[in-house]
Amino acid sequence: MLILAIFAIINFFANDYRLKILNNHGKIINISGKQRMISQKSLLLTYRYLQKNQKYTLVELEKVLKIMQESNEFLSSNLLTK
Repeated sequence: MLILAIFAIINFFANDYRLKILNNHGKIINISGKQRMISQKSLLLTYRYLQKNQKYTLVELEKVLKIMQESNEFLSSNLLTK
């Protein structure tokens, strides 16, 4: 009975560890997918700013670039992406 309890505890920790890895992997996939959309948005905002010289597009571009920078830092610092 003691052996079954030990195996159950080991199984719990192994499954918990595996779920944490899968959760982290899902975050990486989401962020890397969003990076492509965000880079396209930044290109469009840059084009609009250069064409129409509107200040609000520059503010939006700064927000998008900050999101891209945070996402890039997360992806580059994660062990699974190396």
